Amino acid sequence: MIDDDRDHRQAVRERMRARRAALDVEWVARASHVISEQVQQSMPISHESAVCIYMSLPGEVQTSELARFVLDSRARLAVPRVVRGVSGMTVHEVSDLERDLEPGVWGIPTPRAECPEMPPFEIDLVLVPGLAFDASLHRIGNGGGYYDRFLAAATDASTVGLFFSHQQVDTCHPQAWDVSLDRIVNELSVLERPGQL
Repeated sequence: MIDDDRDHRQAVRERMRARRAALDVEWVARASHVISEQVQQSMPISHESAVCIYMSLPGEVQTSELARFVLDSRARLAVPRVVRGVSGMTVHEVSDLERDLEPGVWGIPTPRAECPEMPPFEIDLVLVPGLAFDASLHRIGNGGGYYDRFLAAATDASTVGLFFSHQQVDTCHPQAWDVSLDRIVNELSVLERPGQL
């Protein structure tokens, strides 16, 4: 059964990567803007907040608008940093998107080494990427497990997955170590656990 689940998840990854590569750039920008507005309107972000936001690959929900919103709100912005050959992911405080970021692993904009690391327990909100999601708020990522390990440590943070609606699948076949999200926002709807703000 475990092998069947892994095969299913890998097939979903391959299908979603192919779909992502074929997306129209202008459509991605428009849908990302709608998702960004949904997050800004529904999530309480103030100057006291610490928000972790991934930097996007082409075809993912674009997050630069949200990152600027966090900085304009005078909240603390944290951005993930992955180092090749290291299994964990750290997040680092960024105050200037142009000055503090450089190309990292897989070409993802990454905080420079001198940006201060932010401990997971200080983070209030984590915006999470992925290749697929389901109605039970599970996700399928790229397969490295970086976010599952990080979210297991960021126990006080609210977690919001940013996806396009076509990334929804019937089930993600979650594994024991997978961390479900508190909310998923796409360009058509918001899915959330009962009782979430």
